[in-house]
Amino acid sequence: MYIGFREKLTLVALGGIALLSYGLFNWFGLGARPADYGYKIEASRRTQSAELAIGAVKDNSTVASAVAGDDIQAAMIGLSTSAITTDPGSLRSKVTSTNPNFAGAIVSMLRQAGVGTSDVVAISYTGSFPALDIATIAAAETLGAEPIVVSSVGASTWGANDPDLTILDMESLLVQKGIIAHRSVEASIGGDFKARPMTSEGRKLATDAMKRNNVPLVFAKNVPESVDQHMATYRRLANGRPIKAFVNVGGGLASKGFGAGFDPGLNAPSLGGDVVSGGLIERMQNEGVPAINLVDIKKLAAQYMLPVNPPTTPAVGAGGLYRDWTQLRIVAGLLVAALAATFFFARFTVLAPASEEAVDTYFGTAPRTFRAWIRSFGVRLPSRMTPQEQPVED
Repeated sequence: MYIGFREKLTLVALGGIALLSYGLFNWFGLGARPADYGYKIEASRRTQSAELAIGAVKDNSTVASAVAGDDIQAAMIGLSTSAITTDPGSLRSKVTSTNPNFAGAIVSMLRQAGVGTSDVVAISYTGSFPALDIATIAAAETLGAEPIVVSSVGASTWGANDPDLTILDMESLLVQKGIIAHRSVEASIGGDFKARPMTSEGRKLATDAMKRNNVPLVFAKNVPESVDQHMATYRRLANGRPIKAFVNVGGGLASKGFGAGFDPGLNAPSLGGDVVSGGLIERMQNEGVPAINLVDIKKLAAQYMLPVNPPTTPAVGAGGLYRDWTQLRIVAGLLVAALAATFFFARFTVLAPASEEAVDTYFGTAPRTFRAWIRSFGVRLPSRMTPQEQPVED
């Protein structure tokens, strides 16, 4: 095949078009930000500031430093066991939860639930995932909502299970430093009511934490009574305003109840559906309140394109949740279509076989068919004959 200047120039042009398309994809596709980008970044930065503040007062010479990849992870990971430890927990899940960008994911869920300025968000959490507890408050406050928190002091392994630095102590520290404005309005001791109740030592340490942080103790004999107490507190402090969303963090028995599982992430209202658990999530759903369930952390991280068990804490703004995937797909689709049309046109015009009578070896068809079709639109195409094939005038 004769390759002349025109063919070489065409190949260079096609390469330039491909590079330009790559740049456009990065600019308009990968660079596309979702509408709530600012909220996500602010909530994640506040969470990171909270984690750094906790790390500054925590003794990182503990075993947490040996199993964590950096200071933030060590700050938010507790002990392998303690007197206020309630259940075994997954270390991989605890490390995953320390990513401050989870606050951005919670912002997405809250906005999807319809939460906005001045709305009430009811929150129930244990000390099992302190980073997510703080991220939930930061996300709600960033949206201008009012979080009402009822917590329990107990925590699973690697959570906020240091008796000297419980989740209530962390809240007080962060309020004092002005990083968050809300903290628990009431707290229970934690642990199961009958199956695995906390030891007398653990109960004393938990009540001591409540006293030094001026958080009232709430006591219930069973799940229904605990649910009723939570609901009464939320309604009293909501002061007639509707509860816009409910957030559960961890595996607190009052939230999950018995006999039913709820998906991690946002659960839409069921309005009297088939789910029967007796817990807060079911109660809220049956009252038309969307419930955000922050459990199964590794699955939740994958859902929001966050790394599982990262070796070090990701930077704020890192992760797929900060991209506008709808725009990215549209841009990618348009560029692929444009590139395909461009290469198709070049292949069957400038780079077609030299003779219009030849059969295209790649497509098994005569190029003159395509050239004739293009000429039918009034497009003048260059001759594909070599200099030796040009007709000689007599």
